[in-house]
Amino acid sequence: MGRRLNCVRDARLDAIRGLLLIGMSIDHFPSILKSYVEDGLGFVTAAEGFIFLSGYVAGFCYLRTLAQKGEWAVVGRAANRARSIYVFHICAFLIVFGAMARMHASLPWAAGAGWDQTAFDQPFKTLFLAATLRCQPMYFDILPMYLVFFLLVPAVIFCLRRKGWWLVLLASATVWLLTQLAVTDALKNQFLGGMFGWFNILGWQVLFIFGMVFGYYRSDCNLWSRFGKKSFFLAAALAAVLFVFRHKLLPHSDVFHSEFLIGKPRLGPVRVLNFAVLAVVFSRPQIWPSHALWTRMLSLLGRNSLPVFSFHIVLMYLVRCFVVPHVTATQTNMAFLAVATVVLLYLPASLAEVLNYLNVQGEVSTPSS
Repeated sequence: MGRRLNCVRDARLDAIRGLLLIGMSIDHFPSILKSYVEDGLGFVTAAEGFIFLSGYVAGFCYLRTLAQKGEWAVVGRAANRARSIYVFHICAFLIVFGAMARMHASLPWAAGAGWDQTAFDQPFKTLFLAATLRCQPMYFDILPMYLVFFLLVPAVIFCLRRKGWWLVLLASATVWLLTQLAVTDALKNQFLGGMFGWFNILGWQVLFIFGMVFGYYRSDCNLWSRFGKKSFFLAAALAAVLFVFRHKLLPHSDVFHSEFLIGKPRLGPVRVLNFAVLAVVFSRPQIWPSHALWTRMLSLLGRNSLPVFSFHIVLMYLVRCFVVPHVTATQTNMAFLAVATVVLLYLPASLAEVLNYLNVQGEVSTPSS
């Protein structure tokens, strides 16, 4: 095929994912730092980047699986990943449900987060709905969306193998456009109901699918490798303009502030544009030298994104349940707690590294048959 299938881990991709995990953790915590992270760089959040990168990594890694082991191996690997996502999701839900069952009566924010009284009055029904992905309180609407995306991976890979990239992009972009025009609302309400919270998966799929296509057709391990200096400066200039409009730093700079253009639930067009230009800016290799401390520290989080993200959900709830009610809610205290939760993200990442190392050592020491 002429393309290199070398899939050595790219520290830059892992570092960017690690940075996005930190951004999501701060964004999900009620502190003053949230205001600097939520749409801080423009009409974009960490979620957009994380979903695109997940698709990108899946694209080039599943291409290697396809080339080395065949189509059924792609199906098996995607199914295993979906299963892992489901297991982490359910485990996190069970932990949080147990904590909320004890504390929900004294937490005024619980009902607004999707934990109303009926959830605890009928625990078996709640657990059944959670197991079937029909109960998705605050922060529990993200992993189910990833699960669906990975179930689509084999079909996308098979289309790309048959040179059907244009069909994949056209179908994805069409569904996204119809979602912007509210054409797919009836379909979503009929078949998906309240799943995925306020994320409209029919709009957000465009990031994952386009990420897969870019990842599948990459020629080496450099993200956006064909973008030169002119493209970088053009993207940086456009990102600066969108930053000004987002924060209304000039008169009449609220022109983009409409739900159709920047709405997050449906992933509005300006939000997509803003993500694209920031992706070009932050993917520059010069920002992520492999030997730099920040690259290595962020990569530790990024290459263990599933356990880290799942842990962050549990941590957000536990801190809100058992710490925040007993702390004076000053801006300093809340900011300190937000930073502390970010530091604690390295616990599951470090544990996952140890387990991976032991697993590899076990495979090496096992004599071949």
